[in-house]
Amino acid sequence: MERNEAPQSMPTQDVMVDGARELFSGMIDSVGELSDSIVAQIINGEHDYAESVLGAGVLEGIVHDNLEAILQCLLGINDSLAAPRHAGRVKAEHGIPMASLLHAYRLAGLHLWDALMAKATTPEHATALLTASSGVWGIIDRYSSAAAETYREVVDERERKDQQSKNVVLLAILEGEFSGDAGRAVRALGLPKEATFVVLAVEMRHSDDDPIPAITDRLRGMGVSSAWAPWKGEYLGLLGSVAGAHPSAAAHALVGTVSSRIGVSLPIQALERAPVAVRQALLAMRCIAPAAVGVHLYGAAPIDTILVSQPAYAAELRDGVLGGRLTLIQTMPACFWTRLNAGSPPTVRPPSAASNFIATEIRYFTDWGG
Repeated sequence: MERNEAPQSMPTQDVMVDGARELFSGMIDSVGELSDSIVAQIINGEHDYAESVLGAGVLEGIVHDNLEAILQCLLGINDSLAAPRHAGRVKAEHGIPMASLLHAYRLAGLHLWDALMAKATTPEHATALLTASSGVWGIIDRYSSAAAETYREVVDERERKDQQSKNVVLLAILEGEFSGDAGRAVRALGLPKEATFVVLAVEMRHSDDDPIPAITDRLRGMGVSSAWAPWKGEYLGLLGSVAGAHPSAAAHALVGTVSSRIGVSLPIQALERAPVAVRQALLAMRCIAPAAVGVHLYGAAPIDTILVSQPAYAAELRDGVLGGRLTLIQTMPACFWTRLNAGSPPTVRPPSAASNFIATEIRYFTDWGG
């Protein structure tokens, strides 16, 4: 959609002196010839244009329209930015690099200035053109800036849509609903086709910091590819590696990278197992205390895994079975240590003595706790 903007930089009075006006008006009649010359110079001097699918006719139209609009702006006839915005959009859609877009404007500006200088054959015209020079180059800069802004908008929108498409594919795989070509899908996600995979669940905390870029960079440095998508309040990542670090080891190396809980599934070889890996990663993440941070591998603490997978039974065990004994149980290791080593270094007592002591203490705490 073209923007309707209020004039931002209409030509100054210096630009509109009679001598400059005559030069600008006369140049409008030569726009076609001038644009053909600029197009030839762009194609010959810019490899990106020569190799692009952008047709010569399209490029000629862009150059012609921008030259005409610049001259009309210099004459005070038109202040629209439609021409440069169209140029930025078309070149972004055809994959012309930003640097080549801006270079084309510089070439066109120099060509236009040379043509104006060539027509300034009298002292009066030359003086008027030099007086107007800042206005001429100011308008050319404004046009190139407008083209670059639209170019970035198109690229950002395309990247956003590409990421949305990747998210759809990734979540379909992780939820077990993908029915297409798995090889093509993992390639589209930037993952190796034949690889060992793991799933990561990363807590999405209430913060402005997105943890995924830091995690992605760290993994890439270890030779592990990853694809990410937000999912039900968390981030899910699919990691794959062929020649780099094993995904599980790489995931464990993320400790300290971000301030979030991270759960890691067991490795899988077939993507059909991805939903199972998702469940494992989420359970592993929940094995870490809510206020804590760190990385937890599924299966590293089986009892914790059982408790977080059965929250109702965990609550029943806490409230109905353990009751007031929970505080006692939590203090038992410290009590054991204090009573075992009271007045003596830990190395004084042999293992057999420690074992007998622990057995005695268990009976002691059993009797005390009722």
